[in-house]
Amino acid sequence: MTVVSALLGGAAVLLLAAVGLLARTPAFAWRPFWLVAGWALVGYLVIAGMIEFAFIRDHTPGPQLAAMSVMLGLFAIDVPLLLGFSVARHQKV
Repeated sequence: MTVVSALLGGAAVLLLAAVGLLARTPAFAWRPFWLVAGWALVGYLVIAGMIEFAFIRDHTPGPQLAAMSVMLGLFAIDVPLLLGFSVARHQKV
């Protein structure tokens, strides 16, 4: 679990760096970004919740469940961020 924890920490740092760099972007179409990212986030939270339910229902052990929960959280945040950015970067400011 040490390697998994280290990789998860690195992934979280990279996600925070991506959010920080995106927040500093001048002249960006924020309205379309939040529209797309918000609805995508709702969908991906539902998906992540169903997967988390399956892990709990299958009696996944504690450390593995914690790691998988963090992975699902990163997944549920990263994909809507990418979708929102890919739409907003082509919009006029």
